[in-house]
Amino acid sequence: MIDKVKLRQLAMQAGKLIRGNPELYKMAKRGYDRLTGGPFIQLKNIIKSTPPELLEYPDKAASKGDILFFSPRWWVIHLGWEVMIAHILRNQGYRPHFIICDHAVDVCDTYNFSDEIGWICPQCKRDIRDFLKISGIEFSTFSDWIDVNASLRNAEKLVSTGKTISELKNLTMDGFPLGEWSRLSIIRHLKRVNIPEHDDFCRDRYSAFLKTACLTLDLAKSIFEKEWAGVFLCNGKFFQERIIHGYGREKGVDVFVYERGLKEDHILLARNEFVIDFDVSAIYERRSPLSPEEEKETNSYMNDRIYGKNFAIDYWPEVLEEKREVIEQLRMDENKPMVVAFPNITWDTAVLDREIVFESMWDWLDQTVRYFLEKGDTQLIVRIHPAEVRLPFKFHERVGDLIRKTFPDLPGHIRIVESDSPISSYTLLAMAKKVLVYTSSLGLESAFAGREVIVTAKTHYRGKGFTRDPETPEEYFRFLEDDVGINEEEVMSRAARYARALYFDAHIPIQCVKEEDYGNFHYTIGSLEELLNGDFGETAFFSRFPFPGEKGMIPRNFPGNP
Repeated sequence: MIDKVKLRQLAMQAGKLIRGNPELYKMAKRGYDRLTGGPFIQLKNIIKSTPPELLEYPDKAASKGDILFFSPRWWVIHLGWEVMIAHILRNQGYRPHFIICDHAVDVCDTYNFSDEIGWICPQCKRDIRDFLKISGIEFSTFSDWIDVNASLRNAEKLVSTGKTISELKNLTMDGFPLGEWSRLSIIRHLKRVNIPEHDDFCRDRYSAFLKTACLTLDLAKSIFEKEWAGVFLCNGKFFQERIIHGYGREKGVDVFVYERGLKEDHILLARNEFVIDFDVSAIYERRSPLSPEEEKETNSYMNDRIYGKNFAIDYWPEVLEEKREVIEQLRMDENKPMVVAFPNITWDTAVLDREIVFESMWDWLDQTVRYFLEKGDTQLIVRIHPAEVRLPFKFHERVGDLIRKTFPDLPGHIRIVESDSPISSYTLLAMAKKVLVYTSSLGLESAFAGREVIVTAKTHYRGKGFTRDPETPEEYFRFLEDDVGINEEEVMSRAARYARALYFDAHIPIQCVKEEDYGNFHYTIGSLEELLNGDFGETAFFSRFPFPGEKGMIPRNFPGNP
């Protein structure tokens, strides 16, 4: 039995040594792929097993239109999804077309701050080209649309005018705020939200991102000279996608933004909005009360989440959920009430630009800890997000480190549960009198469990009738102080209806792709004939493209979609 995880780790280490030799790299990559039955070999076999008539592109004159997939980089699971969606659309009479970077630029959202600029690009270029060649879907490169060298020369001149982080953030090109549109990507890249104004490394990286941004705007101008029936892209807030989204919308083109769902092997899709905002308000408002069958299914799903199951990423490989053990490990006083705070990671797009009550997530956490320093009769538990150790990145900024640096001598009634702790977040919320969140999804799950939840930032479930939503710091601290309680039955009922709208109505199953560990996958079909003619949720959904409505999250079960 092959240990795929160990084999993948060895392949990655070997890859770093041989990337400079294209032929050696290609041979090693294909050998690894054959041993693991990876997506390259699987896709090749799927295409070979598909009847030729199912691979034919519709005639341009008779087609329903061209569909652009802006997919510049080799993100494995995303390309795996996109290729299957493209084939479904092609089978419906559309002409899908991918546009890829092909090493036109040296930095993008693939890079972490610890990576040397440019070293990933040769691998990315080879893999995405080979995968798309196998797929049978048409594609072109940046250089097919623009003069890359001329664009980069002009970008160099423009970006060189920015000498500080603030100047780079405010950089514009032809009226488009490229500095601001790139800010979330640079925060994600640096893995820190607090970027020093005059730090040379941070300035150089921001400048590199902005050069790519300038080129991407030139690309957008060329791309949208052509007529598209729709554009598909991932996330929408990564800087290159943000530029394509912004320019495409200005030209009146429908932009469909998708992202990995909150539940395993599902995606979310929004039209002309940012899917990562998870705004299912319209779906929730239209949703009728749950039927007995829906209530049973929703309760089962949410209870599984409460015990750490049904997540797209396995944050809890080991879980300590026994209440007595948790109390003993944290040295808690059972005679004192407990409040639990669940911060996100600092650089997550889920927390950036979401301010309502406080200036930032850290400002919220800092002021919350300071408040409880003087409240020895109440225990505060801060549960650091497990993503800080479960995601495969180096972090520049960790919430636990920020707390310890700011508060080196915390009193005994304030405890920090580290990101690598097996203590169950759901055991903590079950013991809590109040649950405090910035934007964490644990707020929804806590309300579903009948807890009083105080939300301090713009998150998708704020203002839906099952959380307490302060508007000012003064109101927030008053909520911490009071003991008015909640209507537990009403809170749980509303939270369950919202959970149904989010996790069932809005989530689109992708049954032909099975994610293994973070970002890797295998196909579950042997031929496109199975997908196109079979009973697959994604086929039923995308066969109804371009969908009703003008904007917002697209529900799986819109009228006419069983």
